[in-house]
Amino acid sequence: MKSVKLFSLAITMFFSIITFGQEKRDSILNVKRDNVRFCTPNNKNLALIVIDGHFANAKLVEMINPNDIKSVEVLKRDKAKAKYGEKAENGIIIITSKLSRRKLKKLLKQTEIKNI
Repeated sequence: MKSVKLFSLAITMFFSIITFGQEKRDSILNVKRDNVRFCTPNNKNLALIVIDGHFANAKLVEMINPNDIKSVEVLKRDKAKAKYGEKAENGIIIITSKLSRRKLKKLLKQTEIKNI
């Protein structure tokens, strides 16, 4: 009977050591991301997105590394419509990137965007 108690004590200690010895994984503060997150309040009034003269979508924006973005310009309704016409009625986000033409075309192809 004494050996059963010792065995159960040993098993309990073994599992408690394993449980406390594991690395904490659920910490949000330790997550590093190298991408841009694009959020809109609703999908009805989306702003037009242009990257280096090519029409794009939020999926493409999220694929670009933030270090590859040179500048971002936001034009509201009137200025956007004057520059791009009716399709820019909800405003426009103009992104100038540091990407090569080849890299940008590859990203455009991956997201199935065709220049309008």
